[in-house]
Amino acid sequence: GVAIRLSLYGHMICFLNCHLPAHMENANQRLDTFEKILEMQQFPGTKSPSILDHDVLFWFGDLNFRIESHGIHFIREAIDGKRLHLLWDKDQLNIAKKKEKFLEGFEEGSLNFKPTYKFDLNSDLYDTSGKKRKPAWTDRILWRIKNVSHSSEKDTLATEQPIKVILENYSSHMTYSISDHKPLSGTFTLEYKKLDCKPMVTIQPEGVWSADHDVIVRYSTAEEFPSSSWD
Repeated sequence: GVAIRLSLYGHMICFLNCHLPAHMENANQRLDTFEKILEMQQFPGTKSPSILDHDVLFWFGDLNFRIESHGIHFIREAIDGKRLHLLWDKDQLNIAKKKEKFLEGFEEGSLNFKPTYKFDLNSDLYDTSGKKRKPAWTDRILWRIKNVSHSSEKDTLATEQPIKVILENYSSHMTYSISDHKPLSGTFTLEYKKLDCKPMVTIQPEGVWSADHDVIVRYSTAEEFPSSSWD
């Protein structure tokens, strides 16, 4: 897993990309690996030192979760018949979200697009090799808001959250065929209160910017800006 983070008007936002272990039978290994990533990744400083301490976490990548129980013919018929909802309950990640404590609070849009794995290269055909792997939603985008109450819609409306994540679009892109996976994208809107309006970094370009030549940018940091070896 690889994680980066930023402060958005005082809200700590983290982006976590993961490539979890493959194969149908390794669902528990995927969960163990993700839990280890959450435990091991530590950021410097006292503000949001761990991944789950961030106000908003986006978790995405080739998570490699598969569709259990159903055979390949049932899955392909459900896809061809546009009855994707028949597969949701057997998706390993959906199953895990209902059972695993460390997955509480993670949200995802509806899987209203065809499974993004596994395709023959340079085609829209699911795996026709001798292995004939079952299609699956291996590629995912989820998000988590820290300390959000899910008790009821009424309570949520009554208690205004300092930051809100709105999923605008969640879809795959079937026209790309250079991989055995189809790429996935999510578009989000963040609504938030400005907790800190003072910029930590001020950037000042010099001269006229042009694509034809290099330009110089100078920057200055606020006195309380937490510097690190990554700067």
